[in-house]
Formats: sequence, structure tokens, C-alpha cells
Amino acid sequence: MKRLFIAVELPKEIKEYLGSAVRTLQETGADAKWVESKNIHLTLKFLGATPVETIPAIRRAMTAVTDNARAVPTSLETFGGFPSLSAPRVLWVSLTDKEKHLERIVRELEDSLSAVGFAKENRPFKAHITLARLRSSRNRLSLTEAARKFQAVLEHPAFKIDNITLFESVLGPKGPAYSIIEQIKLNT
Repeated sequence: MKRLFIAVELPKEIKEYLGSAVRTLQETGADAKWVESKNIHLTLKFLGATPVETIPAIRRAMTAVTDNARAVPTSLETFGGFPSLSAPRVLWVSLTDKEKHLERIVRELEDSLSAVGFAKENRPFKAHITLARLRSSRNRLSLTEAARKFQAVLEHPAFKIDNITLFESVLGPKGPAYSIIEQIKLNT
């Protein structure tokens, strides 16, 4: 069994920019598990513990989607939190998807993977990049205030979502380590 998820591998400069945002927000002292720059990504589908023999079928499901998909123009949009920014358990940055192309890719990926036996996600897709998962409410107010202030200076660099990537996540004492199993480029 491998712990797998499908995500977008982000451009290096986006990871570095968000990594600097994380370092600034860490100064609030919020009790959170922060995402390391190298691990920043856009999750499309969490698969969980998956038999290794299922990987070829997952690749085929991904290819069925990417064959007809074009790279998606996007940019960083706004800070947010689940369930809300005022009381977040997860702190994230959203992405623009004006033409709903990314939403369509995710819907097609859900359909393609359901044919392989993976349950469809019940919640609507919200394009976001997770920056932190809060462990407690300690300094949460400071964090939300800092995120709101950072929002005022948040840059909105444009980039293209140009891949769908199958990752393996290995949990270790210092947090997860991600490795790429398969990366499929979108048409440009």
C-alpha cells in the first residue's frame, strides 16, 4: 500500500513566494503544522492508502483527463481558512479559475477515478493551496490578523497549471515527504 494523492506541482517561484509568506505568518506563534516550501502544492484528489497494483489504472484515469485538457491560467487570489478565516483549522491561499477550467479538470478526474473504484468527493472543489493546519486555538487571533494584513500586500503572480501529478506521501517524524510517481503535462 502507498499513501497517494493527485495534485498540481507548482512552479518553483510560487512555492518560494508562498514559503516566504509562511515564514512571516509563523512569527505569530500560532500552534500550527506549517507546510514546508518544497511540499507546497495544489491538491486535486486525495486517494489515501492505495494498493500498488492500482497505480497503472490511476495513470490511465489521469491520462484520460489530460488528453483533452489545456494548461490553465491562474494566479494567487486571497487568504482564507476552513471553516473560516476568523476561526481556521486550515489556512490557505486560493487560486483564480475564472473560466472554471480547473474545476472541469477536477470533475473529470473524479469521474475517471470513480470508474477505477475511488469514491467521489462530496464537497465542492475549492482551488486552494494549504499553508498550515492549526493544532489548537493558541495565537489563532494573531494569525488571522496577520493573514488579513498580509492579504493587503499579497502579490498575485500569474502562472499556468500545466501538470497533473501523482504523489506518494510518506509520513515521518519530521512530517510528510512527497515523491512524484507520475507527472502528466497538460496541453499548452
